[in-house]
Order: sequence, then C-alpha cells, then structure tokens
Amino acid sequence: MVREHYDPEVRRRLQANSDHDVVLNKYFEEWYEHIEWNLRARLAKGGVSYDYEEDCDLFEECRKHAEENARQIEAQSVIMLTHPFYLQLSHMQHIQTPQIRKESNEYRDRLMDLFETNLPHNSVGLVVLDTIHHYAAATSLLLERGKIDAVIFTLHDDGYPVKPFELEQFSEKDIYVGGCYNGRDRYDRKGCLTRSIGMIRKKVQSEEQIWAISDLILNTPRGKRTTLKPVKIYLGDGYFPDKRIITLDQLIEKFRV
Repeated sequence: MVREHYDPEVRRRLQANSDHDVVLNKYFEEWYEHIEWNLRARLAKGGVSYDYEEDCDLFEECRKHAEENARQIEAQSVIMLTHPFYLQLSHMQHIQTPQIRKESNEYRDRLMDLFETNLPHNSVGLVVLDTIHHYAAATSLLLERGKIDAVIFTLHDDGYPVKPFELEQFSEKDIYVGGCYNGRDRYDRKGCLTRSIGMIRKKVQSEEQIWAISDLILNTPRGKRTTLKPVKIYLGDGYFPDKRIITLDQLIEKFRV
C-alpha cells in the first residue's frame, strides 16, 4: 500500500524490527492500526493530552516503555530534538517540488548521521520531545538501542511537554535544539519546535544556554513553500543570534572524543 504521508527510507535507516511499513517497532505492533491512522490523520481523538479512548492506553504503554529504557544524563550538554520524524512519518504528502524533496532527504540523512555517530555519553546527552504516535512508530527504537537517552512526551501536535516540569532537570545544562517545525505556519500558529523552545526558555537559568542546530531544523512544508530551510530560527519573540547557531558537523566535532 502506498502511503503518501510516509518516507519509506526511514524504515531502512532505522533497521525496523517489525513487519509493518509505518509502525517500525514490534513492541507496539498491537497498536498498528491506531498509530498508523493517527500518523496520517493527525486528529486528537484522544484529546491533546491523550486522556481518552485508545490514546489513553497507548500513552500509558509509551510512558512505561520510555521509563524502562531511559538513561540518566550526567553530561553538561544536551541535544534536544522536537518531533524529529514528523515530516517523514506524517507530512510527506505536502512535499510539492523536487527542491523541497531534496531538502527533506538531506534533513533525514543528517538526522540519521547524528543517531549513528554515537557521541560519548559523558560529554553530551540526547533527548527527544515527541508525540506518543511518533514515539511508538519510530523514536522508541532509538531509545531501546541507546541512540538517545530519554524522551519527553509532548501534547498532540504541539511542542509543549505534557509534563513541563520534566524539563527542569536540564535547567543548568547547555541545550542544543533541533527538529520540526520552526517559525509559524500558514495560519500564523507557532511551529512545534518554536513552542518547545518557548518552554525551554522558561526552565533554563539563562537564554545563553540555548543553541540552535541549523541543519537539523525545518520549517513546515505546508502551504506554498519554496524551501524548508529557515532564514531565521525563532527564539521567543525574536530570533537566535548567529553566535548561538551551530551546524551538526560543528556539534559533532565539539563532542567527539
């Protein structure tokens, strides 16, 4: 079956262990139909906090799985990605031009470069902020395999954490942010990454602790876009200054042993 919202290359790059084409982790196979529908439709049938119907039970299973596989982060620096696979799992149908498809592929490959680099755990931690559906489909595999250290669950289609206090443990750390999406959409709503950064700003001691990873940040593909690459990266009501924007290669070089 052709699924227009989904990038099948993610399955190969993540080395899926399930027999399904969208839900890549066999741990969540019994939820396949529910997860696949949610990834495609993106309707909050269970409420934005996953309080009702099947989402309530899936959220509990995701939390249990995440707690069992999380690692303590002692490093002073943390890479924090919001909805990193959102485009690849839910929005590929909005890609309209060869240029935007090229940028989508470049982002996906850069993202996988990060997960495959295995940066030293004592130097930098890696946290993903994700919805329960994207976590169950893909991100959970990364946590099981030790490619990331922890997950903070966000509201449905929103970068705000379900439990904002979970960010307080990083209040004194340097945080390098990336993911989807930067800026505002065609309805002037803040993107999920921009919303996450807004909450992170409230939890850290100084805005100077927050850095942006330029080639791991996308604008939404929805609407009449000519590029996914941000001209400016939002930080509250302003933008990240150039001195706190870093490329993935620079970041890897900074923390590689």
